[in-house]
Amino acid sequence: MKINWNWGTKLALWIVVFVLAILFLVFLTFRNDIILVEKDYYPKGLQYQTRLDEMANAKSENAVFQILQNQNELTIAFPDVMIDSGNLLFFRPSDSKMDRNFKVSQSDSNAVHLPLQQFTKGKYILKSQWSYQGKNFYTEKVIFIK
Repeated sequence: MKINWNWGTKLALWIVVFVLAILFLVFLTFRNDIILVEKDYYPKGLQYQTRLDEMANAKSENAVFQILQNQNELTIAFPDVMIDSGNLLFFRPSDSKMDRNFKVSQSDSNAVHLPLQQFTKGKYILKSQWSYQGKNFYTEKVIFIK
């Protein structure tokens, strides 16, 4: 059987190739993971005003954390910050599976020592939230684990 290569045959072949290419692209998109910055971003967005108030509280109290890193330990020192209870979230923007969360309290002698083996090298955002005498505070700081 000999194919007659007129414009109708070429058009039909082009349409078939185009549809196969589109189906291949749809297949590739379903294989990719969709990584959101936060899984529950909508409720957090509704409560963002409280986060802004906590950030203003931290700024008014001049709350500054010192982050020191040596070969096998990460130290977060808060010398001028008074803490009743709090939370340190090491947020990894590239992969949420690498996030690390630590609870802190006043009994931690104003410093938290964390072994570097718990972290993968790269960029983290330290999201620190704490309370002192019923007042809530929040700060964020970008750090790089070496």
